[in-house]
Amino acid sequence: MTWAALDDKFHGHRKLALLGPLRLPCAGLHAVAISWCADHLTDGVVPRAVAEFLAGNPKQTDSILPGFCQGPAEDPVDLLISELIRVRLWEDNRDGTYTLHNYLRYNRSRRHAMKVRKKRAIAGRLGGLATAKHFAKQVATAPLGPPSPSPSPSPLRSKDVNVSDNNGVAPATKTPAETELLLTDILAVTGDPRSARFYRRVVAGLPAERILALLSETRQAAAAGRITKTPARFFTFLARRALTGAPPG
Repeated sequence: MTWAALDDKFHGHRKLALLGPLRLPCAGLHAVAISWCADHLTDGVVPRAVAEFLAGNPKQTDSILPGFCQGPAEDPVDLLISELIRVRLWEDNRDGTYTLHNYLRYNRSRRHAMKVRKKRAIAGRLGGLATAKHFAKQVATAPLGPPSPSPSPSPLRSKDVNVSDNNGVAPATKTPAETELLLTDILAVTGDPRSARFYRRVVAGLPAERILALLSETRQAAAAGRITKTPARFFTFLARRALTGAPPG
């Protein structure tokens, strides 16, 4: 979300005084246009169609604006725009668009806003990795105890677990470094260190390629909004099916 700036002295600006009885509708259109430009990162440029939408299509309502028009042929939106241009709140670009005067003096440009978003995204990823590493360190040093309470998964019974892959071939033995790396990836996606004991069983019982595929499916489901509860429960469901040899759902 991007914030738009509106001068707290705007209500008493000399340009508004020049608008006379059209002061309120013109000021309202100008204010919502600032909001629209900030939302869509247009650097203060407003297309004619958008201006009509923001004005509420006054020619199709019981607006008082038609009373100020110089005949039935004049469009109320054109009247507002022409007044905003007259007092130099807006500038006509001569291509069907208008630029809000001094917009970039008080508001972020598209280029700056995109840089900020990119930096925040990178910071978020780094923070997620740091959190996952912290969880992995806690899990690696924590003593084994009884299974964690719900919503963590209950321990699988040996007769329910098939530690082979779909072809009946036991997964290759993983080095400690590979095990910890996979566990870190799982924790980064699920955010549930309480289920680390179960995740270790997943790492021990499934090939690395299968685990990465399950993590990818969990990420895609989260991005598509298909997860009704939590990514941890979704991944746990997929992992249990894979461990028990059930076909993919």
